[in-house]
Amino acid sequence: MKVLLINPPIRENAKPINFPIGLGIIASILLEKRYEVEVFDINALRFSKDQVLSNLKKFSPDIVGIGGLITTYKYLKWVIPEIKSIFPDAKIVVGGGVVTENPEILLSATVADYAVIAEGEITIVELLEAINAHKDLSGIKGLAYKDEGENIIVNPKRELIKDLDEVPIPAYHLFPMELYLMNQSHSRILGRQLEMNIITSRGCPFNCNYCYHIFSKGVRYRSIENVIDELKFFITNYQVRSFIFIDETFTINSKRVIEFCEALKREKIKITWSCYARVSLVEKNLLKLMKETGCYRIGFGIESGSQKILDLMNKKETVEQAERAIKMVRKAGLICGTTFMCGYIGETKETIRETVSFCRKHLIPTSFFFTTPYPGTQLYSLVEDKVLLKYHNLDNFLETLGDVSDFVVNLTDFSDNELIQLREQMNRDVQKIPLMQKPRFYYHLYQQLGVKLFYKRMMDYLLQLRHKKK
Repeated sequence: MKVLLINPPIRENAKPINFPIGLGIIASILLEKRYEVEVFDINALRFSKDQVLSNLKKFSPDIVGIGGLITTYKYLKWVIPEIKSIFPDAKIVVGGGVVTENPEILLSATVADYAVIAEGEITIVELLEAINAHKDLSGIKGLAYKDEGENIIVNPKRELIKDLDEVPIPAYHLFPMELYLMNQSHSRILGRQLEMNIITSRGCPFNCNYCYHIFSKGVRYRSIENVIDELKFFITNYQVRSFIFIDETFTINSKRVIEFCEALKREKIKITWSCYARVSLVEKNLLKLMKETGCYRIGFGIESGSQKILDLMNKKETVEQAERAIKMVRKAGLICGTTFMCGYIGETKETIRETVSFCRKHLIPTSFFFTTPYPGTQLYSLVEDKVLLKYHNLDNFLETLGDVSDFVVNLTDFSDNELIQLREQMNRDVQKIPLMQKPRFYYHLYQQLGVKLFYKRMMDYLLQLRHKKK
């Protein structure tokens, strides 16, 4: 049986950044099961729609697997009918976050045959075995499908994989690795070099209202030995010495982080690496050890400088903890990355002032994202009426999401225009730093952006000044 795995573009107007780990693991598992597997990585190759259709004709699959984040929804609605037109006898399987929360939506909107819900490593194997043997699908957990009458059946959920060491590393050799290794988001900070994203755990025990839990609540870990083996694989096979650990919260278990750092020392593995954490889960001694073993950056989703908004988000963190974390990370000699939102439920001019003041006080050169309610989050359930009032149905809303870089829906009491203007003013206000503080502010900006993007930001700023003078 021939299987074609397709990786659709996440953001059509941006370079590919993170390697699609989930799809790579599926490819690896199917190869182990002796299936003939090919990969068509549209996200990496940046093909136009005409190029996609032209290149699809080079394959002859029995099964087509495709999927990804919720932001791929609109693209999937375009490409899935095209796939079926080119391969009318092929079965189309969709997976990833785009179908996990609402499998019925995409199955109804397209000619896809099956949807694999949540973790797909076991489900996809059982599905292909059933298709091959013409067996009934009702017993396959974690699967949604259309019956002969085109009714959509959603089977019970599948249990989560307990031992992540049983999951193989992705079939990297099937993907255009040179593109991913050179386009990582943080490599620009250290200068042009090869870098790779890796995940060492699945899940997060916290319950922020805006967050969609890709791997469910709770945390499951790969063993330290298993992670070290993958690092060695990249060092040996791809000469990679820089890594981004994209776990939802890498420092959730400080003992494990210590064990990881000690393993790097013991194995004499010299790498640079970055990770993501919560402001409540970093300590001075831990940061020192992380720095000693090559960590150069920690990213925090601070989201707001207003305690009122943090509480409404159910962050279970305080503004004081964020201030403390920023100071500790910088004192340890690490780059402190941050993200912030604008437009959460309850946002007012006062909470906006608090967030801007927080960023200016700590010289954070950030830009603000509009809050977006993803289906499956508690936030979406809180504002579903407002979303449907504007978009009429979930299908329209998902199509509008795009890459979530633009304004989608207003969750505040401001008018749409007011909110958009307030966000623009926030971005400008963060740049208004006292003259004596400018050198440090631009230093932090340079750290976060790297040479090329820092230069572009400065040129844009100078052009704005020139335009104002005219």
